[in-house]
Amino acid sequence: MTMMNLMSAASQSEVAFPQDATLNPTALNSSEAFSPLMAFRSNPEPWVRDVHCSLESLRELGQNWDSYGALPAVPDSIKSAKAFIKLIGCIVGVERPDVSLSPAGNAVFSWETSNGKRNLDVEILKSGQMRFAFIDDDDESADIERETFDLAEIASILTQW
Repeated sequence: MTMMNLMSAASQSEVAFPQDATLNPTALNSSEAFSPLMAFRSNPEPWVRDVHCSLESLRELGQNWDSYGALPAVPDSIKSAKAFIKLIGCIVGVERPDVSLSPAGNAVFSWETSNGKRNLDVEILKSGQMRFAFIDDDDESADIERETFDLAEIASILTQW
C-alpha cells in the first residue's frame, strides 16, 4: 500500500484500514504486497494513540526550535505520519517508535532493537514519501538508505528484527 493510498484511506475514515477486517496482503498488487509471514491485528496497538499525541505536540514547535534554524512542523508530514502509524500499529511485532521532528519540519519515527545493534529511522515527507535509514551493526551489507512510497518495505524491516 503506497502512502498516497494510505492518505486517501485515512481521509475517508477515522482509521486507514477497514473497520471489520484486518489488512489483507493478498488484496495488494504484487509490487506492493506485504510479506506473507506478517500477522495483522484488526485494531492498532494502544500505543498508537500516544504516538498521535506526540505527533500533535510537534505542531507546537516553532521556527528555530532547535536553535540551529529548524523549520516548524510541516502539517502534511504530520497528517501522513498519523496514517502511517495507524497501519504500522496493526502489524504484530511492531513496537512503539520514538517520535521526533527533523530540522526540515518532517515527522520522524525511530526504532532500535533492545541490544542497540539495529536502528531504523523513517522520516515522513509532506508528499507521503518515506525517507528511511536502516543500520545493522552486525551486518553492514544490510544497511539501507533511500526514499520509498512502499509501506511494505518498512513493515518488512520492522518485522525481521
